Amino acid sequence: MPFLSLSDFSVWGAILLALLLSAAVGLFWLTDRRILHRVVRVFGTAAAQLAFVALYVWVLYRLDRWWADVLWLVAMGVATGALSVRQAQLSWRQWLLPVAVVATVVSGLVAGVLLLAMPSRLFVPITGVLMAQLLTSLTQALRTYTSSLRHTAEHRLFLLANGATKTEALMPTVRRTLRGAVLPLLGQLASPLAVAMPLLFCGMLMGGATIGAALASTLMLWAAAFVAVVAAAVAAIAGFQMRH
Repeated sequence: MPFLSLSDFSVWGAILLALLLSAAVGLFWLTDRRILHRVVRVFGTAAAQLAFVALYVWVLYRLDRWWADVLWLVAMGVATGALSVRQAQLSWRQWLLPVAVVATVVSGLVAGVLLLAMPSRLFVPITGVLMAQLLTSLTQALRTYTSSLRHTAEHRLFLLANGATKTEALMPTVRRTLRGAVLPLLGQLASPLAVAMPLLFCGMLMGGATIGAALASTLMLWAAAFVAVVAAAVAAIAGFQMRH
């Protein structure tokens, strides 16, 4: 018997929520139709994506096969790579494959280590959390790295001309990239009551976890996310440097 199912929801409560939503939409219709179009488009896209993910996860749970989990990991890695490259406004042909590989491999390795201490049935939600964090961090890392390379070209040549090694000349860019990769996660951890608690802690409580298990899982996911972010940034920097 699942902890929560569709039969537990109230139809009347859903109707009341729909009426409140309609009132909010009507307010924007009267005052600012321009932003309303954007709100409808964003919510519609998000709902469609969530429905697709829910269907995919339902199929995974029905199949209950290791290769299905691997396909999920690869699909999420490709999606994370594509979105990161798109948001960083870089060339898909040049950046999609290496970024997707980094996201897939790092998430798989970190999730595998984390699952040594947690139930294996949590593979899908764990990789989902890691990919969500990697999307933000890799996007920022890509922007920082490419921007730093453009703006520090003369400084790197100056350092190389004065006897610095290639690694030493590149170190300022590496530091900026690592800083850019971890700052989004640190910003979330700085306000756990506003960000991390609703997404992780409360979600686990809704899933039927005990308070202690939810707390331990949240802390471990934070640690795993930080490891994944740093590992992805380092792997990305190494891959980027090999391409230049």
